[in-house]
This record gives sequence, structure tokens and C-alpha cells, in this order.
Amino acid sequence: MCELTAMYWIWKNVICAKIDVVGLEHYRRRFILPKNWKNAFVFDKADAILPVPLFVNPSIMGNYVDRHERKPWNSMMANLKEIHGADIYEDAGRFFENTGCYSPCNMMIARSDVFAKACEFVFPVIFAVMKDVGTINDSYQNRYPGFLAERLFTYFFFRNSDKYRICFADKSFLN
Repeated sequence: MCELTAMYWIWKNVICAKIDVVGLEHYRRRFILPKNWKNAFVFDKADAILPVPLFVNPSIMGNYVDRHERKPWNSMMANLKEIHGADIYEDAGRFFENTGCYSPCNMMIARSDVFAKACEFVFPVIFAVMKDVGTINDSYQNRYPGFLAERLFTYFFFRNSDKYRICFADKSFLN
């Protein structure tokens, strides 16, 4: 599950250690943060830092189904409905069809409780999709859990934008 493996481990092992702020970058993708970035959490200005959203055309859904196999997307939507209910399914469907921006790379720095809520929303859906879809023989397409999670985390923070203060940070790609 690529970076989702580490994210899941943090959720299940570090959150319970009562750490205030947790996060995840990659070995080749790093946030570009000011030296005083921690003050955003100390002075209650942020609940989460996410990567600056990417714009995709024609929409989040359209971009995904144009570039990836459709079966994981269909399974994700069906499992959203099954796990989180019809209201979430309908709202997410509108969001994915009408929005062209998402935060890529499954990177996040967040208050522990916010990190946990995001994981509670995303991982049950991802695990259900993996059960439905299984392994895809193409190594790039088989990264579908990570590709779907990027979209689900973006939706989670959109849906909860009235609850959580989100800051965005640029990222760098290392060779």
C-alpha cells in the first residue's frame, strides 16, 4: 500500500501514544515549510497541513477514470455508500464530478485527533476496495489504493472544512 502502510501504522501505533501532532512525508517528496511551521499548531491556527492541491481536468473523477482502471473507482464509490451512507456517497459523487483540485501524495501533518478522524474515514473504504479489486497485474495500476486515498483524503477535508483549519504547503520532489 506504499505510503498508506506508514500512515496506517502511525494511526494505529502513534496516535495512541498521545502525541499532539503527527505527519507523513515520503523519502522523495517533502513539504516545503517555514522554520516556524510548528507555531501554526501551537497557536491554534491550523489543524492540518496538506500539499497544495493539483488541478486536474475535467474533474477529480474524470481525471482518475481517464488515467486508471475504472473498477477501483466504482468499488470506492460503492463502498463509500456501504460504509459511510447514502448522504456521503451522494455528496462525494458531486464533489468528485465537479471539483478539479485534490491534494496529492498522501502527505499530511495534523493534530493527532484530526489525523485519526481522516484515517477512520479513508481506511475502511480502501480495505473494502482492495478486497473487491485484489491485485492488478500492471504495477502502476496496482497502486490504486494510494491513488484513491489521495482523492478520499481530499474529500474528507473538504467535507469537514467547517470543523478543521487547513493550511497548504508546497512540496519538493527529490531524486
